Amino acid sequence: VDFLAAGLDEVRNQTDVVVDSVTRPSMSSTGFVTFKTLTPVTVTTSAPLTYKQNPMEVTVAPEPRDFVWQNVQIDQDIGSSRAFVANVLLGLGVLLWSIPLTLIQAWAKVE
Repeated sequence: VDFLAAGLDEVRNQTDVVVDSVTRPSMSSTGFVTFKTLTPVTVTTSAPLTYKQNPMEVTVAPEPRDFVWQNVQIDQDIGSSRAFVANVLLGLGVLLWSIPLTLIQAWAKVE
């Protein structure tokens, strides 16, 4: 039984490696630059880099401890759509939670 379980774990691990290599790009579109003073940071984040309309987004990065490093490679469009879905589900949760709560409050005040 242990041999079979170990074999299944190995197959699962190999499958995860293959799926990750197919679904995640090998190179990320995200880059980080470190400046030693605030002047280049201000110039870089405020100056247009090209004449094209929004070729890339330049922002000041949060602290390294605030990153989920496994999510750095995720495309910005995918991250935005995930955030939108999470916000919609959160809004639905608030609505679905507030309706019974309001009914309970109203029922408690009647008595």
